[in-house]
Amino acid sequence: LHWFVAVMIMGLVLGGVIMANMKVSEFKFSLYFWHKATGVLVLGLVALRVVWRFYNPAPPLPKEMPLWQVLASKCTHVVLYTFMLASPISGFVMSAFSGHPINFYGLFTIPPLRAKGGVESYFAHEAHWMFGYVWIALLSLHIGAALYHHYLCRDNVLRRMLPIRKVI
Repeated sequence: LHWFVAVMIMGLVLGGVIMANMKVSEFKFSLYFWHKATGVLVLGLVALRVVWRFYNPAPPLPKEMPLWQVLASKCTHVVLYTFMLASPISGFVMSAFSGHPINFYGLFTIPPLRAKGGVESYFAHEAHWMFGYVWIALLSLHIGAALYHHYLCRDNVLRRMLPIRKVI
């Protein structure tokens, strides 16, 4: 789930930045369709990840890791999980309260909760837009920390995130 959700979040952030800077067109609307559907999928997968993490704790960090890095790791993961939930929820609120249904890959449609935008939609839009830029910082921090641990500390932090741990 880590890698699948990570790739989807990177795609959602990239797609969101691209969509925000596009002129109105059929292609832009098709990107919104995919962005919303994938956002709903991410929300479901993150909920599954939270349950999975509750029953399957992460492997322990290296014993030689300084306390400040252990605390930074724990704080960063809390922030990552918070944004993995807050980002799709803000997108849902933005759509639902501005009169736009969410079509989940043609399988079903989540109807809007209001016919036109209100204060909820406005604040959700602002939060969702801001979250995209926070994601860029969070992903950079997370990837940078994994590479730092692998290439400079030479510990197993990156290897424990890989689906095949013997690759690197």
